Amino acid sequence: MKPERAFTAKEPVDRILSIVHTIQAEYQSKLQEAQRAIFKLEERARSAATDWQTERQRLQQEIASLKHTVDTGNTRAAEDSLHLGELERKLGETLQLKAGLASDFQRLVSELSALEQSSAAGDEPDHGAYREVATVVRSEMARIQLHIDEIELKLTDPTVELSAEIRLNRERAQLEAYLKGLRYSLGEVTPCLESL
Repeated sequence: MKPERAFTAKEPVDRILSIVHTIQAEYQSKLQEAQRAIFKLEERARSAATDWQTERQRLQQEIASLKHTVDTGNTRAAEDSLHLGELERKLGETLQLKAGLASDFQRLVSELSALEQSSAAGDEPDHGAYREVATVVRSEMARIQLHIDEIELKLTDPTVELSAEIRLNRERAQLEAYLKGLRYSLGEVTPCLESL
């Protein structure tokens, strides 16, 4: 082989090797860029997954909170319904008590009126009957005063609802008027002329 020929044959190999090295360097550079891009995309994906998990947990907590609120509302509505039934029952009992008190009061007024008529007619007053009626009236007055005291005690409780407070105030006013009537029947109170 001639040395010139070998030299020329070597030249294309060097050239090819140079091209291969250049291409390899370019691919190596592009590979590194692609790896950096993949790393950035993986970081973004991890960040997005973390954000998604955080948002998912927040939404689950909000759903649990709303469910708890609904459950609490349902429980409170059921309790209010039971409480309303109890209040209606107590109102019925109070109305019956009021009717009974009114009939007792009318009976006592009738008896006192009969006593007054008998004493006005010049009859000798039956002090025993008057004392008996007065004792009954005084025991009724004590019972009513006790009931008024119970109502006032309930009114001092800060947890009493407004509707119950209004009802209790009305009941107390009625009982106080009834008590005043009982006192008047015994002559302990004189009627107020200003109210006439």
